Amino acid sequence: NEAGAANKLFGVMQDITERKAADEALLRSEANLRAMIENTDAFIALRDRAGRLVAFNSSFARLVKLLFGVEARPGLRTTDLQSAGARAHWEAALAAVHAGANYREDFTSELP
Repeated sequence: NEAGAANKLFGVMQDITERKAADEALLRSEANLRAMIENTDAFIALRDRAGRLVAFNSSFARLVKLLFGVEARPGLRTTDLQSAGARAHWEAALAAVHAGANYREDFTSELP
């Protein structure tokens, strides 16, 4: 109005029920996946293209501690802690995975 006071109001409402249900379903799915990964004896680690750890399970963390004497943490490049031969092997494996190849390696090793 002429006095500068508001005399009209405009609002918008949107039903977000479906979006909220989808968000909750995604959270449940992620929790199930985390539980499955964490409750396996398999060594599971996710790395970025530079070979740095992004995520890993407790089995992998125990292996890193046993082999290298350090705590696994996001950003760690375990290849930097390996011999030149082992580093070359694992860097080639990581490159193949990042190129789209499926990769699995079964091996046995003497643990320290």
